[in-house]
Amino acid sequence: MVGRVHRRLLLLAMLIGRPRRRRSVAVGSAVLLASTVVVANWGVLAGPVGAAVEQIDTGVRAGVLGGPGAGTVPGAPVAPGPASLRWSTAFLDATLPAPPAYLDGAPVVYLTFDDGPSPQHTGALLAMLGRHHSHATFFVIGETAAAYPGLVRMEILAGDSVGGHSWTHPHLTRLSVSAITAQLASTQALVRQLGAPGRCFRPPYGQTNPAVAAVARSLHLQTYLWTTASNDFTGETASVDLARALSGLHPGAVIVFHDWAPQSLQAVDQFLTIAQLRGYVAAALPC
Repeated sequence: MVGRVHRRLLLLAMLIGRPRRRRSVAVGSAVLLASTVVVANWGVLAGPVGAAVEQIDTGVRAGVLGGPGAGTVPGAPVAPGPASLRWSTAFLDATLPAPPAYLDGAPVVYLTFDDGPSPQHTGALLAMLGRHHSHATFFVIGETAAAYPGLVRMEILAGDSVGGHSWTHPHLTRLSVSAITAQLASTQALVRQLGAPGRCFRPPYGQTNPAVAAVARSLHLQTYLWTTASNDFTGETASVDLARALSGLHPGAVIVFHDWAPQSLQAVDQFLTIAQLRGYVAAALPC
């Protein structure tokens, strides 16, 4: 089994290394490093978890799980197959950790930023967080982090948490188990190489299923989604994004923004001002 997975990962590394998209030597190195991480972690998969992943992989190949059109969000169509293999809200709830709602008696809000780092906005966002004496969590895309490793190091040095958001931001629920593993392990390896513990993961689009969850667990990754979305990716005004974020402000809330969205800077600045006036502190997720 290890040999088969290793061959798949080497093939993925060659495909990723083609010049059809922006790449660098760092990207290639991170993917090769990821193959080592996957093989090193495969001992975790060799026992009962390994058997479960093999069963899930069979389901993916058979179209029961994760194929195009498979249900990955509440209310979405569910692919035919055994009920035990179908994605469900109960399964999702079981994968969500509950970060502390209070720290030292003060209510906490967790700001999170997806899809970075952004050479245009991440630096300004970090400076703004510093002015508010606040911390956040950045879920980075592997290939982008490999292109701008200095920005990820800045996030870490600022005391913020850094988690993985996959290598290329695909729909993970449409991939095989080996491809999911490559996406997560490569990003995790790079994040660790840059100096963060690399213990957290957020699936692109918030889409997960038993296959994605099993791979995350095998890599000792804690999956975090969110309680409130600012929807800043829609390109609406900062005031609209701010209103959405404030509507979900409560102790322990996890708010998602994107550090590539230019209006997010203004929305987050105003959000922190209002939240702090209400007694909240903004903290990083325990990653």
